[in-house]
Amino acid sequence: MDLAKQIASKSPLATRLAKDSMRTIENMTLRDGYIYEQGNTAKLATSHDAAEAVKAFMEKREPVFLGR
Repeated sequence: MDLAKQIASKSPLATRLAKDSMRTIENMTLRDGYIYEQGNTAKLATSHDAAEAVKAFMEKREPVFLGR
């Protein structure tokens, strides 16, 4: 339950993309899996949740993630 609470406190978008990467790359070569995962990382880097994480860190507060 503690692990579930910890995961739930993170960005829903990041969690969704991580799960997508793990499911998708399972049967890919290492190179193709890495390329796929990097695409998801790029999507996350330009998201509202990523900007919120940086802003919250700078303001020394907990982030409020919206999953976008």
